[in-house]
Amino acid sequence: MPNLLPSSVFGFQLDWIGSGGRLVWAVIFTTVGLLWIMLLMKAPAVKSFKTGLGILVVGTGAGAAMAIAGKTVLENSLTGDSLIPFGFMIAWMSFIGGIWALIMALNVEQLKLPFTNKVLLLGTFGVIVVLYLIGGFVEAISVATALLMMLTILASISIYIWSLPKREQEATWAEAIFGALFSFVMMTFIYAIIPHEWITFASSYLDWTKDVKLSAGGEFVLQTWLNGDLWTKQTRVIPFELNMEIIQDHATMAIYVITAIINIKLFAAWQKRNTVVAKEEAEETADAPKKTSRFGRPLKAFKTSKA
Repeated sequence: MPNLLPSSVFGFQLDWIGSGGRLVWAVIFTTVGLLWIMLLMKAPAVKSFKTGLGILVVGTGAGAAMAIAGKTVLENSLTGDSLIPFGFMIAWMSFIGGIWALIMALNVEQLKLPFTNKVLLLGTFGVIVVLYLIGGFVEAISVATALLMMLTILASISIYIWSLPKREQEATWAEAIFGALFSFVMMTFIYAIIPHEWITFASSYLDWTKDVKLSAGGEFVLQTWLNGDLWTKQTRVIPFELNMEIIQDHATMAIYVITAIINIKLFAAWQKRNTVVAKEEAEETADAPKKTSRFGRPLKAFKTSKA
């Protein structure tokens, strides 16, 4: 079965995407599932976009800067070899975590469609049939048409969920069972598939194994100074053994921490999805007419005491 992921984008070669295809697809499906949850809930799980935007910009930028510095400025040095994997890991996790945080900050309202759901279903089916026929006759773009078919299905489901009104009544048994199944699938992605595929990708393609050492250990810089020397052959910035398998394990732990925080946030937001926001109540109170004196000045409210 083909991977369906492009080997290059705008001339940039993506040689790693063949080995990391399952990891990429797991992240994509998790992102789409998270978007569906927010469209269905129609209430933000986090307060603002600033958190996600900060993670995306600062984290990705810092990680990319570390990797570029290790590849160019400090090439073929211990520090450079350390910066490249750390930068790659920070940039990748910041990019995914930032996008997820931005999605969780969505405060969507019901989408008013100019057509019925039946038209949406028939239109989706028609587009899929056309793309299928084009991909069948033109082999050169068969992969592209397969991706467009998948995108059409995901977009159609997203539009349908977006067009649903916000539910305030209790769910039926069938809806509750389907929601539990969807939650199980999402938790399987974030707690099982993504960490497993990351470990497989890091150990097989990136060669992040215990044999690749960033530091074999040695004497700490402060100890060298206490001995009266500035730097010796035994002096190390990292005075203990550090290999790439340890970095891989720490990255896996970070994945679990990030996804666990998202999991808890979503659970809490779902339980409070129909709670009236205090800010709206305050605005309604502020818009209410205030009592004024005959001179037009606002009157202060005094508590009346019982005689």
